Amino acid sequence: MSITKRTNKNGKTRYVVREYVGFTLDGKRDRQSVTCSTLREARRVQAELVARRDAMRGRSGRITLRAYVEGWWWPQADRLARTTQDTYRRSLDKYVLPVLGEVDVRDITRVRVQQMFDACGTLSVAQTARRVLHVILQQAVGDDLIASNPASARYRMPPPGGKRCSPHARG
Repeated sequence: MSITKRTNKNGKTRYVVREYVGFTLDGKRDRQSVTCSTLREARRVQAELVARRDAMRGRSGRITLRAYVEGWWWPQADRLARTTQDTYRRSLDKYVLPVLGEVDVRDITRVRVQQMFDACGTLSVAQTARRVLHVILQQAVGDDLIASNPASARYRMPPPGGKRCSPHARG
């Protein structure tokens, strides 16, 4: 984004590098700021930040949801509360990744998301899985892997309090 030259009160010159590197888990733009003592060092740091941002965009190739979660999303999740991390991990391991884990992030569609909801037994489990998937895919939108978040759409959810019955099982 920019390199700004600053002079301290004691006369020393510092260079401040500010670069957008993606989005945080709550959807805000993540801007990093690094202070350097020389312009040469500032340009090197700026190039590193830009390279890291571009790598996060998945420009090197396709990536499965499981690889994206483990490689890019979880390292940023350390900012979340421990109970939230535990809930996300449980929902990912039991419902999201078994259905969508080996699917490329770009290939996640409404049909595949509905298959995930069909695998959830109750409404509360499906709602939690939807929230977790929505957060992850929103990060993928911010990283320019996908254009829109398929978890934002409306879906047929299991009824509250029990398992969904198939239409053929009713008497």
